[in-house]
Amino acid sequence: HSLRDIDLAAVQIAATVLPPDAIIQGILRAFCVSLENDDTRFDQNVRGTLLASAIECVCILVTEMPGPQKAAEASVRRELIHALAVGPRRHSELVTIVSALSNSRGLRWPIAPLLEVIAFRQNELWELKQEVGIREYDPCFPRLQRPAHQKALDRLASWRKEQKLPVVPPPPAARTIFAATRSRLLCCATTHRLLLAGLTTSLPVLEVRSRAIHLATLLAYENQCSDQVLASLRAAKDHDLGKLYNQGLDWLLSTFGEDIESKKIKTSVEISALPSKQKKCDTARRKVIEQMTKRQEKFAATLEAEEIKSSPILAPSITKQKKCDTVRRRVMEQMAKRQANFAATLKTEDEKKFAR
Repeated sequence: HSLRDIDLAAVQIAATVLPPDAIIQGILRAFCVSLENDDTRFDQNVRGTLLASAIECVCILVTEMPGPQKAAEASVRRELIHALAVGPRRHSELVTIVSALSNSRGLRWPIAPLLEVIAFRQNELWELKQEVGIREYDPCFPRLQRPAHQKALDRLASWRKEQKLPVVPPPPAARTIFAATRSRLLCCATTHRLLLAGLTTSLPVLEVRSRAIHLATLLAYENQCSDQVLASLRAAKDHDLGKLYNQGLDWLLSTFGEDIESKKIKTSVEISALPSKQKKCDTARRKVIEQMTKRQEKFAATLEAEEIKSSPILAPSITKQKKCDTVRRRVMEQMAKRQANFAATLKTEDEKKFAR
């Protein structure tokens, strides 16, 4: 798990400075997924499995963003909930699970108070409270293996009554720059095409639509839903996805489909929705530019020191200063141009995203 967490963190860090479409396209290439209908490299079952895995990877990428420094309690709580969703556990087993999390992420929090809130004790085992599992279980939680997830889904299906509930809770809180990155990844054009491919697929793999419902729910929390996605969600009602995902689909349709005109903020990017997103983007851009400025000053100082060392000892000091000033000026001009190009690129990407 620790190696996978490191890989995930590397992609998330890259996503803070690279275009979101480039990140999602890289994931599709890694899973050999083509969004074109004429892909004949694999048979239908393999293509369906690869597409479902790619969508699951995107869901994990945007959900497991690095949290704020004070998120230790929430992270440990989430770990305990998913461990108990699989089945009752001994206290010693839960301590082992949380200890592994502490070793890999440095998160430490006493589990006894949390267990009193999310579970109840039955003989020597801790049992998850049904209402907690129903509302906080994540079918793409990365630290559970597929068989464990299947056990948890079977238990949740027996707990859920006939009601409209989202298939996944809102993503955990993330640091400011990663929260903006999460929004950009979810709202980019490639993610939209991937979601439509998952909802409208003819591939004989049930998991593809299930993962697409999961991704659509994450988009719902960003108040994003196009008319194409809404139509695809309605068409997905013709398929039996299992109790959990059928209820999640009903929740999505009730959220977006009852009164589409009164919920335009959820079907298109309206001007009223831009200030908070724009503020996040501006904050992230400002931090990046500040980091670049510091590197620029450090680079110029290093060049100046090297220039002074390489100058002849007997040359007049005024000549040395003139050479240093010339070198520094050229370096600053080059770095300023790169910084301006970088800021212009980010601004253009933001404008295109909001225009869509």
